[in-house]
Amino acid sequence: MKKTKKDAATPSRLDTEYAAVLRFAVENCGLMNYTQFDLATIQKVNLFAMREELDIRTLEKTLDKIIAALPAIKRIFARPIIRLKDKTELLPVESVHVINNRTLAYASVHSETWGNITPGEGMRPKKLLTLRHEDSYVTYENIGFAKAITVIFRFIAHAMQQMTDTMFAARDMRFNLLERQNHLAYFLAIGKLHVGYIHNCDRLRVASERCAEKMLFIDRVLSTRRSSPVYKSCKGRIDRFVLKKSTTFRVHKDYAQIYKLLKWFAEHRLDVIEEPEEEEENTPGYTAYCHLITLFAAGHFSFEFAERPIDFMHMHARARFRDYRLLLRTVTVGKKKAIMISVQKEKLYRILLLPGGTPADLESFRSRCHAEEFLIASPSDEPGSVYLSLFDIESFRRVQQLLLRAMVYADEKRDICPFCGEQLVAETDLKTRSLRHTCPACRTVITEAVCPAEGKTYFETAINGYFPTPVSLSTGGKRERMLYRREVESLLFLRNITPIAPDGTPLCPHCQKIHTQEKTDP
Repeated sequence: MKKTKKDAATPSRLDTEYAAVLRFAVENCGLMNYTQFDLATIQKVNLFAMREELDIRTLEKTLDKIIAALPAIKRIFARPIIRLKDKTELLPVESVHVINNRTLAYASVHSETWGNITPGEGMRPKKLLTLRHEDSYVTYENIGFAKAITVIFRFIAHAMQQMTDTMFAARDMRFNLLERQNHLAYFLAIGKLHVGYIHNCDRLRVASERCAEKMLFIDRVLSTRRSSPVYKSCKGRIDRFVLKKSTTFRVHKDYAQIYKLLKWFAEHRLDVIEEPEEEEENTPGYTAYCHLITLFAAGHFSFEFAERPIDFMHMHARARFRDYRLLLRTVTVGKKKAIMISVQKEKLYRILLLPGGTPADLESFRSRCHAEEFLIASPSDEPGSVYLSLFDIESFRRVQQLLLRAMVYADEKRDICPFCGEQLVAETDLKTRSLRHTCPACRTVITEAVCPAEGKTYFETAINGYFPTPVSLSTGGKRERMLYRREVESLLFLRNITPIAPDGTPLCPHCQKIHTQEKTDP
């Protein structure tokens, strides 16, 4: 799992992971219409896969070793081995507690430290040179300890992403056809994405959930101790640490546990060096994937594409669904490619999706393109971005979430349900006094609201009569919040078009606050 800095000849991680997708897009560029592409997602290209480096046995064994060492780790955090360090200081005489020969010698030749001189009492000093003993945490063993803690944090961050994707992929295969929370084409899409999916799905799901619980437990124990003096003093020195069996590592029972952990990490190459992602000029593999998953998502959201060949690298594809018109096209600024999602009914609503870009790249597109929203698609679950990944089964639903939002804002008549195409029924919510439109067929609810802070109108969507089971959040840890956010969004079947609070309540997209006057209880 160790990452090293790449040279010019080394392909990036994204290029390697998305190589097959890029190859398909290039080889079939302009040769397939949508129907042929849809068939190819079963036979030729996988838009969902499992990470090759996933080794559940080694992962769980590593977590068990970390948990077994936690008592020793907590004791070291509380009472680490320290080294006394002598420090010479010139202090006011009232603050001095220890003097020696150097104190007198220094005072005799530095008259600026003298005070009053009287015939009877002699010289009375103002300051004296003194020796102060300081506790230093910087020892070889403590640097090794800080190295172990850092490796654990990096290892958990790396593994948690894999486990989360695996858990949601396995869970999405369990559904009830009688429920009306999902789109009708959802089941067809899930089936296609799972072609080539590894066997023993249930076994992986159970093991992944078990490992996720262990990782969250370890993270809760260690996160509260990150600000301890021993870790803060030593973590900046771990880069040059070389493991060797010192006397302390050999005879001290707690530090011996740290030595065993470090040796295990080294033997299994589990030291994940998380370097900042290179700001590459282009990531063609991931960009190709975002084009294909956007096309796939639209086709499984009731949009029907024209029977024309599609250029997967420079897309310009038109589709329609009832009175809605959809245009997916590639927009290029410099060497970066973005996807412009344009939905038109009574109004035109556009969302620009930039695969793997930076905020600076997004600003370049913002200054050159016209759109209502500018978003970054990220292959890792980063706050503020749209998580689209070959290894996440729900990526296509996140694109459909964008399509649903664009369809809601493009509609002024509110006559057709954007989710299923049936007739909407207008009504007034008796509790909030707000206008809403409900679809009896798929239970979609579209509510119009106004942000009191900005005075702007926005829309919320929900499932009529559906109240997801609350998910408990035991701590506010960063990794647990990430998992919790994905869990809540999944329970809502990604049918929300606004940001959501931890309990699933819609947030205003303008001020990120809750404006619902009274929450409806089940």
